[in-house]
Amino acid sequence: MSSYLVVVILLLVMINIKRTSRKPRFNTDDMYALQLILLFVFLCSLSAQAQQPQADPDTTPERTVYTVTEVQPRFRGESGNLQEYIRKNLRYPKEALKEEIQRRVFVTFIITERGKIEYVHVLRPEVPEFDEEAVRLVSNMPGWIPGKVKGKSVACRYNLAVHFSRN
Repeated sequence: MSSYLVVVILLLVMINIKRTSRKPRFNTDDMYALQLILLFVFLCSLSAQAQQPQADPDTTPERTVYTVTEVQPRFRGESGNLQEYIRKNLRYPKEALKEEIQRRVFVTFIITERGKIEYVHVLRPEVPEFDEEAVRLVSNMPGWIPGKVKGKSVACRYNLAVHFSRN
């Protein structure tokens, strides 16, 4: 927040110098360079803020659930490959298979401090057969390596798109 204030103050000073000076103290090249520097500082501050750990709305006084962590959680399954786990364990709904229906289901869940899966649900329910299968698939996943903040394992919200296609 303080970096925003610094940028605003510097911009106001630049505008004031430009308005009050009969004879410009800076030439246009200097002003252009100063504006580029200020833009760079502003963008760097935005980038730094975007990477800070952020708490999830489901946080409780007993436990903080993060949406952004310093170290992201990782799937720990047999081969360590999440897509392979999905490919091997996904059960395509029979009616949808006959009609060649394809879908993408967005599932959200919490990976606990110990790597267990909790609170699995579909973000935008559409077709119950696909939604139920996606929830079953995620609920039965093996443990994950939890996300970390300041070197400590933390609970983390994770969103996953489960693709139902015959390719």
